Amino acid sequence: MVLLDCVLMPQLVYSTRMVKIPSFRCLSMIKRDQVYLVQVEATFSSKDYFRASSFYAKINYILSFEEVTLKFISAGEQDALRTFLLKKLDDLEKDDKCQITMIPTWETELYLDKINRLLLEDDYALENSNSEDQSIIKEFRAFLSDHKDVLDETTTIKLLESYGRVEEMVYFASLKGHNEIVVHHYIQQGEAKKHWKCFRILLCL
Repeated sequence: MVLLDCVLMPQLVYSTRMVKIPSFRCLSMIKRDQVYLVQVEATFSSKDYFRASSFYAKINYILSFEEVTLKFISAGEQDALRTFLLKKLDDLEKDDKCQITMIPTWETELYLDKINRLLLEDDYALENSNSEDQSIIKEFRAFLSDHKDVLDETTTIKLLESYGRVEEMVYFASLKGHNEIVVHHYIQQGEAKKHWKCFRILLCL
């Protein structure tokens, strides 16, 4: 008896020498995916994209990562896509090195785009969404802190610079221990006390 790969849909394949059958574990996981698929189709069709993102993140075999992300992109739902990526990132195994590096970078760009869109709203909308603006920045900083070890430093700093998020760039640099970037920023801003504090930190290294 030979077990089929889990990524295949369950089926019986007969031959003259052996019978290939899926393992019970694979069958149960595929059935679980099918249950989530029913839920996700209902929530997505009703435009409840955030709930859909949670269900999509639980599907591992019957839909590919690319298929799911394209659904959110096609629907223009970047916020739900960001939620999906965060949930997917939490479930990744350490061996998934490519996605562990790629997803946080994509997530960073989605956060930056969200912040940028809030800042580009008209004055009335901006005044009323100020709390949302600060909330997403706080959430973004928490994301940078939580994923600093898997974020590519060069790419992340370039992204932060390109979006004009200097404060977040300095924050990320401090998380990574790049005190020279922090010191340079404070010198440019004329914040002598903070500059001196960072300079003393450098002397102690």
